[in-house]
Amino acid sequence: MITESTAGEVVDTVYAVARLVRLARPAAGSAHGSGLPIWHASMLNLLEHQGERRLGCVATDLDVDPSVVSRRVVALEEAGHVHRRPDPEDRRAQLLGLTDAGRAVLAEHRRYRNLQLAAALGDLDDEEVRRVAVGFKELVEQLLDMAVPGEGRLRRLPAATG
Repeated sequence: MITESTAGEVVDTVYAVARLVRLARPAAGSAHGSGLPIWHASMLNLLEHQGERRLGCVATDLDVDPSVVSRRVVALEEAGHVHRRPDPEDRRAQLLGLTDAGRAVLAEHRRYRNLQLAAALGDLDDEEVRRVAVGFKELVEQLLDMAVPGEGRLRRLPAATG
């Protein structure tokens, strides 16, 4: 079990990352250097990792209203980055999937993003950054295990004792 002091350091880090995300969002929300809006990249990334998904599941996974996903899917379809097909388990529902063009544009977006980050962190040691990234990813995954699906919040923890 970690100490209260270490927990405080984690909380401070989470707040710093949240601030970084907020600062990056205005530039990333619209087309930028890679030409791919952040919401577009987020949805394509989800489909790449999860495979075909119902629209409602995509909304839950991205923690947005289903109407938002429906509107965004139209733009993604028009760009040729996703396809829809009837769900064989329920013909009333539709599955959303990534196209080859979607995979290609996502790969180019990642390359652009990675090159930007590499340039920004160019003075740091590659192996040290890798160790921090792996550790941070493990920490985030443990914290995400506390998420309440579809509610955009973490489960309430029991009151601390002692």
